[in-house]
Amino acid sequence: PLPERLVRAPVGLKVRSIMIDPGHGGHDPGALAYGMEEKTLVLEISRRLRDLIHERHPELRVGMTRDNDEFIPLQERPQIAKRFGADLFVSVHLNANPIRRFHGVETYFLNMTQDRDALAVAARENAGSGQHLADLNGILLDLLRDSNLIESGELAKTVQASLVTRLRADTGPTRDLGVKQAPFVVLMGAEMPSVLVEAGFITNRHENQRLQDPDYLDQIAQGIYE
Repeated sequence: PLPERLVRAPVGLKVRSIMIDPGHGGHDPGALAYGMEEKTLVLEISRRLRDLIHERHPELRVGMTRDNDEFIPLQERPQIAKRFGADLFVSVHLNANPIRRFHGVETYFLNMTQDRDALAVAARENAGSGQHLADLNGILLDLLRDSNLIESGELAKTVQASLVTRLRADTGPTRDLGVKQAPFVVLMGAEMPSVLVEAGFITNRHENQRLQDPDYLDQIAQGIYE
């Protein structure tokens, strides 16, 4: 049989449902800086994104892996998307770095990489997964089975470009850190085009101040939506 990815476009398959994944939650706050928690901010962004899609595309089904301050294991999140029948999976996060001058926006899709910075981001986001070295073979098999690599890469490019364009238009200079690849546990086994958006550095004082503005959260949601 033909690979699924070669069939989608020619037969006119369309997106009917989207799963939005607010990172972290519950006892896992994600990144912390200047009194702000990643888990709270990404939930607010995700709700805004969901509401935008509902408002402008009522024909689409939109789900969220969590809609409150709840901890959901990373491995369970793509399974929720699969049970929902999602055609796209978008995981929303905020970045962190001990060097506080780091700032900007980047979007990831699932793949292996030797980029140290990308691996550091993945390691931080994967920290709550409970994965061990003994799980390596299963992780590699998940990556090999991913038939959505091309679509995920294209989705990441589109989201990154739209988000940067929107933020630059509304709030001024925004550093474009580009599209990257990394082995994020939350994207493994999704079986649909999937991306992880790092919508700013909570550890950067200037971006942190922006993230405390509800209008700025609206603009992030708008950029991902577009």
